[in-house]
Amino acid sequence: ETLPIFFEALRILSPQTFLNVEIKWPFQRPIPFLDRLFSSLKKHRFRENTLLTSFNPGVLRSLKKAGCQFPVGLIYGDIPQVPPFLRQGLGRWFCRADYLSVCQDNLLYTSHKPQEPYLVWTVNETLTAKRLLKGGARGIISDQADLILKEM
Repeated sequence: ETLPIFFEALRILSPQTFLNVEIKWPFQRPIPFLDRLFSSLKKHRFRENTLLTSFNPGVLRSLKKAGCQFPVGLIYGDIPQVPPFLRQGLGRWFCRADYLSVCQDNLLYTSHKPQEPYLVWTVNETLTAKRLLKGGARGIISDQADLILKEM
């Protein structure tokens, strides 16, 4: 059995599914698939439930310049692959992100303001998910979303 590619998966998923599409692309190069990404998301009715994210603020800035009609979110956390100056979410000023997506382990050390919308990743425990949502997170990203939803 083969895994479906992204565009095939859009045909299978319900439009009610929330999509967090992480774009991994070097900032120095143009993003050749943007038009296809935007048109496919719209074609399959994923207008309301989609967040486009990246660790790279340059990618998010490119999305906005390309007329992206979806919210964009800057992913950040204290991980070695991310340049030190971007580990606290400071790239949001460059890309004007609509959301911040912060690693659960770094939530206490972030520089976001309470009114800024943010998501937390990776949350796999129901009690932690409840605490974070009660504390202001707009959503969580989980490897076990079905179990957490069942217990909420």
